[in-house]
Amino acid sequence: MAMVTRVRLSRKQLIKEPDQFLTASDKVLGFCRNNRTLVASAAAGLIVLLGALWVYRYNQQVQVVRMESLLFEMKQKLQEDFDKSPEQAIADLNERVEKIAPGRQKQRAKLILADAYYRSRQFEKSGQIYSEVAGATGTGDLYHGLAQLGLAYSHEAGRNFKKAIDLLKSIVEQNASLPLFPIYLDLVRCYELDNDPKNALLVLREMKSKFPGNQDMSKVDRWIEKLEGRA
Repeated sequence: MAMVTRVRLSRKQLIKEPDQFLTASDKVLGFCRNNRTLVASAAAGLIVLLGALWVYRYNQQVQVVRMESLLFEMKQKLQEDFDKSPEQAIADLNERVEKIAPGRQKQRAKLILADAYYRSRQFEKSGQIYSEVAGATGTGDLYHGLAQLGLAYSHEAGRNFKKAIDLLKSIVEQNASLPLFPIYLDLVRCYELDNDPKNALLVLREMKSKFPGNQDMSKVDRWIEKLEGRA
């Protein structure tokens, strides 16, 4: 019997012990009652902060849509209006580039503008813009590779073949996110234009081992036959 009594008394003691969760809740409620102004201010501040974050995200989405719309207009301008009036088309493209906020979309817009200058045979200006994009993007970035390739074409068109060759070799060595087979062909063409058939042949033979089974390999074979007599 004594043992049973001790067990019952210990249970009563346990029942009388305060519930930790209820005690914590009471403390929180008590703090809120005693500091109504502070709690209300904190809640209002949180609501304002959440509202500001929502407005910021909404504005960002609107900005992205607006910039994409400008880029679409630039592509249309280049495709539809350039042949009619290259000077006016370039002026319109410049105006739209200025409206685009700094970032990835700005770099895309500059690539479109540089292409327009290249088409109008203003190779120095196109090269300048391609250089700006290459300098603003990192190695391995698609826009960096496209800008380097555009700059190489600008140098080639301006008959500065050695600079074009250096850029094309750089793209090949970096293994940029661009299809390399046509870039190798660009490199061969620049070597040939620079009266360097030996290096042109070296690149073509490298292509034979690097791109086995490529559907355009017959073009490489014909080019090798053409240059072997000159090397």
